[in-house]
Amino acid sequence: MGVTLRTTTRALQPKGSGTRVNTASDLIVIGGGPGGYVAALRAAQLGARVILVEAGEIGGVCLNVGCIPTKALLWSAEVYHLVAEAARFGVRTGPPEADWPAMQARKAEVVGKLVGGVRMLLQRAGVEVIPGRARFSGPGALTVEGPDGAATLSAPRLIIATGSSPLTLPIPGSDLPGVLDSSGALALEALPKSLLVVGGGAVGLEFASLFATLGVRVTVVEMLPRLAPLADADVGEALRMALLLQGAKVHVNTRIVALEAAAASALRARLAGAEGETSVEAEKVLLAAGRRPNVEGLGLEAA
Repeated sequence: MGVTLRTTTRALQPKGSGTRVNTASDLIVIGGGPGGYVAALRAAQLGARVILVEAGEIGGVCLNVGCIPTKALLWSAEVYHLVAEAARFGVRTGPPEADWPAMQARKAEVVGKLVGGVRMLLQRAGVEVIPGRARFSGPGALTVEGPDGAATLSAPRLIIATGSSPLTLPIPGSDLPGVLDSSGALALEALPKSLLVVGGGAVGLEFASLFATLGVRVTVVEMLPRLAPLADADVGEALRMALLLQGAKVHVNTRIVALEAAAASALRARLAGAEGETSVEAEKVLLAAGRRPNVEGLGLEAA
């Protein structure tokens, strides 16, 4: 596949003075997550002049507040579980202790190394990374609001790879202190004594397994008839049994009516299911009922 190159022209003002940049390039990638940075790297390898615009951190959700940090913590929990079960394998140890701050520090180290690696790959490939939030100002044209002012960019080809954000659920009380999304759960400074997970999909089940393994009292609520509803039924049943063995409670065919403040800084969730209305109290509530694409504010109508 051939790539036609175009000359890049730039007009810069001093940094921090309301910078205005006029740039033409072969390809602009909006979003520096796994979809965006991989596309940028491949295009650069094929000889294209590539600009990558990222509003947050290089690596996007996956590397910073998604797949990678979650898996790092899950591995720490797996090691904790193996030590707790060591006697079954003929290995004598004392009771393990979950050092959550140390697990968080290791998670941050893992994330930092991977993000740094991606930055190095982009730099070596000649991809220009511009920090800021992009918005279409016309066909093939973008305005990027960054820390040093506004930039105007243009290219004959653009890739939108802006990732996703946690889905906001219309539940009364979802704005109460102690109600978290997945990013908030990853940033907890201490393990909660109890956790209510709203959503039995991939994200909710990962966090439920993580915290249940570390001794947190976990309750999972799923509105549909089974866990992991997008997977085969036997997968959902196996995951349900695994959580029960970890001491978690699971409610399917159940929806959250409302969240309320309870005594001792706890939260109370009113549930409606096949057995009528019940309630569950927890120190923290994790809303993990899906994600939505990040397209708001992109100005797609002008593209």
